Amino acid sequence: MVAVGCGDGRILLLDAATGTLQRQFREAHADSVAALAWIPGSPYLASAGYDGKIRLWDPGSGWMVRELSSGPGPQRALAVSPDGAWIASGAASGSITLYALPAGTELRWWSAHSAMVTGLAFLPDGKRLASVSADGMLAIWDPKTGKREQRTQPHRTGINTLAISAGGDQILTGADGFEPRTTGPRAVEDKTLAITRFAEGKAPSTRRAEFGEWILAVAGDPAGDHWLAATGGPPAPELPAERGRVLVWDANLKQPLATLELSGGSVTSLLLLPDRSVVYAGLDGWVRRALPPQP
Repeated sequence: MVAVGCGDGRILLLDAATGTLQRQFREAHADSVAALAWIPGSPYLASAGYDGKIRLWDPGSGWMVRELSSGPGPQRALAVSPDGAWIASGAASGSITLYALPAGTELRWWSAHSAMVTGLAFLPDGKRLASVSADGMLAIWDPKTGKREQRTQPHRTGINTLAISAGGDQILTGADGFEPRTTGPRAVEDKTLAITRFAEGKAPSTRRAEFGEWILAVAGDPAGDHWLAATGGPPAPELPAERGRVLVWDANLKQPLATLELSGGSVTSLLLLPDRSVVYAGLDGWVRRALPPQP
């Protein structure tokens, strides 16, 4: 099952093989759905919206199971721990909130970034949380305490997206192409991917690769052999691109191995299925499944 969040507040559940609509939550949020995450060990789906709400859904019944308390302002990112015990949300204010599941009890809130949180992901050990932000920073946190363990700036711009390697020691990020920490963002020439490696007791190290376009989505191969990065043009609806691309990069980000040309305009989100096919959303509002890119 593939979950899709819509700009009008709906959530769609699609059959991954056929694309058939299985269920629709028509008024899941009062504004755009910003993030979705399945909860391991349970049938539930979590959603975060620009309306500031974080909600848990039962796809079987179609009912909302729980609404989590959240601070004012839009919620932009979600991450669920591998054991399904925690869920973290990232807000446009730059804060992160940690909740216990299944009760939805708020455990901790902290001010993490000086601009909106654009991505969250738990590392595979479930003991650390990675965050990226429009302030240009990639940070690693101890979610139990809210203490920052490491921080680095892998790009010259803000960061739009992240993905974690299977081993958890590498994080792929994509530059958003806008100078961080400015009230009126202006384009700068940083259209790079970056791999940042973290090792205990050592400073983070970063390797960059030029992508050539704005990077809107990235994904990691569960086998750890490849990275996927997608784009198609400037990340703004008023500047749509006529096509999108997914590039397959080697694990060390030394060179692209294959390119998948896609219809639908800029690729705004990306999912690699177990059969290595790609489900993606385009700026034209359609969700499509593409044949596996061949390195």
